[in-house]
Amino acid sequence: MSADADTIVIGKVLKPRGQKGELTVYPITDDPKRFLNLSSVIIEKKNGTVIITEIQSVRFHKDILIIKFKGIDTPVAAWEFEGSIITISESDAMPLPHGHYYLDDVIGCSVFDEEGMALGTVKEIYKTAGNDVFVIKSESGEILVPAIESFILEVSTKDKRITIKKPEYV
Repeated sequence: MSADADTIVIGKVLKPRGQKGELTVYPITDDPKRFLNLSSVIIEKKNGTVIITEIQSVRFHKDILIIKFKGIDTPVAAWEFEGSIITISESDAMPLPHGHYYLDDVIGCSVFDEEGMALGTVKEIYKTAGNDVFVIKSESGEILVPAIESFILEVSTKDKRITIKKPEYV
């Protein structure tokens, strides 16, 4: 995923839906209902083009959003947005409680165990029913670490550093 340093990724366009230019969107946020309160978003297309567009309507279908954006009125126009990333500016972001962080800020952080040994870098975050899982790319492959208090000891997005309790399987 790509995003400007001053933006926060909140969704990814999957594909068009229907004949009116609606798009199915996978929410990348802890609160998908946030889309209901947004009037506009920033869309980064796969080709790198960035546009700001107004939201006309949002509805839910299971865990997916169906969004109608102003100016995207046909299936052909909608296909141009397949795979696009939806972001908002940091100033539009919801305030976080103490000890919480935006998932986008965690990607790229260096990960260390409690003794200071470098383990790798967070490359991706899997969202699961129980908790998020950090995918840490190491020299020997991938390490999957549950993003729960018993494993994540400290997160400093400012320093791009995470300290974890080293899993027994590593």
